[in-house]
Amino acid sequence: MKQQSALIIDDNRWMRDALADTLGALGYRTTTAADGVEGIEKFACGDYDVVLTDLEMPRMDGRAVARHVREGQRGIGVVVISAAMVSGMAPPAWADDRVALLGKPVSLEDLTAAIDRVTAPAPRAA
Repeated sequence: MKQQSALIIDDNRWMRDALADTLGALGYRTTTAADGVEGIEKFACGDYDVVLTDLEMPRMDGRAVARHVREGQRGIGVVVISAAMVSGMAPPAWADDRVALLGKPVSLEDLTAAIDRVTAPAPRAA
């Protein structure tokens, strides 16, 4: 069975490292990037099952990262994490069934549930 892989994009080094450590402990192979531009460069050269990205970053924000990943890739899930998220906030227009939104601080339970949701196989058409 292939080891799951995650690309973690966050301009906050502490958050990036904490997410990488957490997902590494869960068995993921992780790659990190310090902003959206670096993340998209690494995304283009890698094979990822899920992308975790901060919402507010310099050079390219999480909305643009999520759109880029969703436009050209085969069912890769995106988890957008932000201190600006408010519990119960309606999903924005750029979100879909493969994009989850989480507020900071994020619990391990919420993080794993979001990853499971965005990486679940798409239901087959009847």
